[in-house]
Amino acid sequence: MNKTEKYSHKRYREILRQTQDNTGRYAFCHRCRRYMPMEQSDDPCVFCGHTQWDSANPLKREIINTRVLRQYMFETFKGSVEPFTAFGKRKWKNGHFFYRKAPTAEGQRQFCNAELWCVSHHGMNGYFLSMCARWSNRFVCRDGSMEEMSFLNFLTFESPALCPDTNTDKDDAFYFDRIFETMVACRHMFHEISFKASDANGQERTVDAHVEICCEDMSLYENALSGSIGYDHLLKLSFTCLMTALNDFTLIPRYWGYKE
Repeated sequence: MNKTEKYSHKRYREILRQTQDNTGRYAFCHRCRRYMPMEQSDDPCVFCGHTQWDSANPLKREIINTRVLRQYMFETFKGSVEPFTAFGKRKWKNGHFFYRKAPTAEGQRQFCNAELWCVSHHGMNGYFLSMCARWSNRFVCRDGSMEEMSFLNFLTFESPALCPDTNTDKDDAFYFDRIFETMVACRHMFHEISFKASDANGQERTVDAHVEICCEDMSLYENALSGSIGYDHLLKLSFTCLMTALNDFTLIPRYWGYKE
């Protein structure tokens, strides 16, 4: 029987740091639902001992089953996103990983504990950001007590076309910060960000840039996400963006500790 270890976020990060120079690959463990480093196809998972791996998208067999989709969203968050809160900005070979959490104001009754994770890519035409947002809403019960519920959503953003010579400050960190600030100010009810940019002549103008909300807000419970994924999301660009974001977040454990 394979010897296994008890899972913890700290131990997961340690394993990924220790194997950052591993020339092998990462694969998805079906039993404990997280990406793990492996060298041989029959290597056991460190945490559960399972040896059945899937190096491809776990949704490839049931792409239309929204129950499977919700489970995959939850597993991506718990296994690839949530453990990585120990940094604000970390470089990887094609961009950065970002994380920010807004402090909850004393006495704040609604929309608290807002967090945003991000994987950015820098390409020929600008930046592409995949994001995961988590926040809590507080509700007053009939007896006057306060109940708190957590919610989750995935977002993507493609930077608009700007004059590069007069907008050198508009990098992935700028867009991430602006999206986070808008999310907190609007209590997550937003679909665009606004900022000042300059044209080729140095004239300043206001730019409104679209933020794609990839699915309905999902209630986050201990072992599942609950909520609907509307047909409009399944049939339009937001569904493709959701799949892109979920795939991008698997890069966090793969490139944890990437050498700058």
